[in-house]
Amino acid sequence: MFLQGKPASEDNIFHMKRELGDIMWYWTTACASLGLDPYEVISENQKKLEARYGEKFEVDRSEVRKKGDL
Repeated sequence: MFLQGKPASEDNIFHMKRELGDIMWYWTTACASLGLDPYEVISENQKKLEARYGEKFEVDRSEVRKKGDL
């Protein structure tokens, strides 16, 4: 929505809400299929992001990553 320059209208936010629901369904289904604990997946993601960004998001860090960092 924002990347396409669409306004944060009530209709657009409702559409995004529904799309986020799809993402959650895919994510939980993937965790279940792989036998992963969703809380562990979240924890690993938090660790990864903390190592990459520290306490503050910076664009440069999001675009230039260490070798082997996904």
